[in-house]
Formats: sequence, C-alpha cells, structure tokens
Amino acid sequence: MHEVSRVFSDRLINDIDRNWFYDLALELLGRNFKGKFEKQKLFIESPILYSDILRLDMNKEYEEIIDL
Repeated sequence: MHEVSRVFSDRLINDIDRNWFYDLALELLGRNFKGKFEKQKLFIESPILYSDILRLDMNKEYEEIIDL
C-alpha cells in the first residue's frame, strides 16, 4: 500500500482524484485481503509509511516509520 500510494497517489492534484484512488485501493484490499479497511484510518489518520532514510549503513532495507 505504501509503494502504490507513493507512485500514484502522490501525483494526484485534487481531492476528487485522491478520493477515487483511496476508494479503488480499498476495493482491491477488500478483494485480496481479509479484514476491514477504513479510508480515514488507512490514508488519513495513520498512513502506512516506510523508508530507508533511517539506515546509515549500506543495507538499504525499507522499514516502517512508526514515530514521525
């Protein structure tokens, strides 16, 4: 979800397009994963964030950013 949000959602220029993306992502998540996903929680309140910026060594593995 993080990667698709960075590749697609970050390039959208208005709320109509972002809401379309969020709805489509939630539909696909619901089809392929068990559980209940809510737009507000997944994209607004606590978005899924990963980065390799916290790594100082050469091992560029992505890890979840828990504390902004």
